Amino acid sequence: MLLAFVAVAALGVNVPNGCIGSASHCNSSGRQFLQANNQTQETDSAHAGNQTPPGDCGGLDAPQNQACKEVATWAATSGKADPEAPLWYKKMKRIAGLDFAEATQDDFQRLYFCAPPGGKKFKCGMPPCHCSNPPCHVCAKRKNVASRLKPKETRGVMPPKAPFEYNGIEWPKMTISGTGEMHVFAVGDWGGLAGEITDTSMIIQYLGGETPGPHTMGRYRIDEKTRQGVCLSGEMINCMGTKGKKCNGQYDKLGASLYSPTKCCPHGCGYSAEVDVPAQTLVAKQMKARAKISKPDYILNVGDNFYWGGIDGKCGETPMSTISEVTATQFKWIFENMYSGPGLDGKPWLSVLGNHDWG
Repeated sequence: MLLAFVAVAALGVNVPNGCIGSASHCNSSGRQFLQANNQTQETDSAHAGNQTPPGDCGGLDAPQNQACKEVATWAATSGKADPEAPLWYKKMKRIAGLDFAEATQDDFQRLYFCAPPGGKKFKCGMPPCHCSNPPCHVCAKRKNVASRLKPKETRGVMPPKAPFEYNGIEWPKMTISGTGEMHVFAVGDWGGLAGEITDTSMIIQYLGGETPGPHTMGRYRIDEKTRQGVCLSGEMINCMGTKGKKCNGQYDKLGASLYSPTKCCPHGCGYSAEVDVPAQTLVAKQMKARAKISKPDYILNVGDNFYWGGIDGKCGETPMSTISEVTATQFKWIFENMYSGPGLDGKPWLSVLGNHDWG
């Protein structure tokens, strides 16, 4: 993640963009797609009772479980012995009632039925018929973060009742009036990773990034003078995940897509825990301090607001008039909690979407 904050005048910022860690960049090995995509999907079962209803369960060989067969089998053998297994399978105890190290293959099938590590593309279509703590088809209820958020007054245009309601309608005209010197703040590429929002939405790039965000996105770096690359994205992710552990000899350059005991932070990355970890917070702190003095009339927001792929919800999951739990939480953690205070409260933000906001 790169951040820029400009007071008084809006300056152009040329920022290299890219996204790493998507599932499309990974092959079928267990640890690679787990580290490349830490999102999970959870399904609450509608059944009740002490056992899985006949016909509604099956083994990993069932056609409905082809998407999870390979990864669940690997997880129950080699996967749970991997050093990063505590991060991948941390929901096992809540769902199956036991630690992942004690879990059977059936328990891992239950995990991949309820909350598949790596995302819904690895979801089991059927729960197991047997497991350590039945009923095997029941999944734990997810947390409700949105219920703890205080509703705010809606200003401007109300949410549409249907997707095409506002076609052909422009935003209301906005006038910033004044006769004296006027101040404008400009900010760009300020977004962060949210971490674990709910059991169904996890935006995590490295170990330690599961806590409430914002977390800095690990990105490649180039030399300011030569414009040559000095640090790969994977290397910077290693820096963030290892908290700057120094490298000795060979090291892993693939970052989130491959675990290696030699994972470390190359010197060329220029990693600084004091700057890189709280990057967005540092920018917000300066904005707040400057806003008390300059009192900006409005803020120009030039995009890349939510890394790494925008709001982590899906169209149609909630009514058009309702803000989803995931959306409300991302805005709360990444935006509302960051940019507030005297001089900023109540000021309009004129915003555009960046490539990361589109997903």
